[in-house]
Amino acid sequence: MKRKNQYLIIAVVFFTMMSTTIQICHQETRILFDEYHAKWKPSLQLSEFIWAMEAKGYIVEFSEDTLDSHLLSRYTTLVLLTPSREFKEYEKEAIRQFVESGGGLFILGEEGSIMESEDIIDPINSISTMFGIEFNSDYVNDPELENQVPDTELTRKNPKGFVIIKTFARHPVTWNIFDLGYIIGCSLDVSQPAVELGFGNPTTVADSKEGEEVVVLAAAEYGMGKVVAIGDKDFLVGGSRRFGAHDGFLPYGDNERLGLSIF
Repeated sequence: MKRKNQYLIIAVVFFTMMSTTIQICHQETRILFDEYHAKWKPSLQLSEFIWAMEAKGYIVEFSEDTLDSHLLSRYTTLVLLTPSREFKEYEKEAIRQFVESGGGLFILGEEGSIMESEDIIDPINSISTMFGIEFNSDYVNDPELENQVPDTELTRKNPKGFVIIKTFARHPVTWNIFDLGYIIGCSLDVSQPAVELGFGNPTTVADSKEGEEVVVLAAAEYGMGKVVAIGDKDFLVGGSRRFGAHDGFLPYGDNERLGLSIF
């Protein structure tokens, strides 16, 4: 009887440990989308991508409050999607400390004229420049048909703004990424501690920059954390008719894979 009780205790302890381990694993990736500052709500803009994240076991939540250290401490990654509200100084410091302490930060921009007209450029750069990344007020485009995402001639926009990005630096974020559909986005200026990860084709231009001078994806290690920035949000939009006959770009090439690799 005593031996049976011992086995029972061992079994209870084992399953308790397994349950705790499973719970911790699911809590390891807790993602907060900031909807307070966002010009367009991520929960609507990126709904299909968010479903893909949840299918991976990620915990995804949204906040319509200002950001502070207490809120951020509950998450492993913060996502800023085209913020148009100015960040207060305590919010900037909370984000900086969050990353320095090991948190992840993912920042998504938009084509330059849109960021200017929608008051995005100043708020987004007030955060990204803390980590050596600046979003430019320009427009990444490529006149060569072979460098344009297929079927975009049916969209309401000029197809040259739907650029296939094929050149990437070796980095964990870009591992196994070969084709990125870059959808009417801007370029980035990069300085330390950030590094350039994604580049234009020889015929890609953005204002006076051309070829690999056109940087579209960047990352930075800051303290114990990391930052990833991209000058386009629409590469993660799926199931949307905003592009006329084209049903979103999340399924194109390695778009979804790149998005998931960032987390």
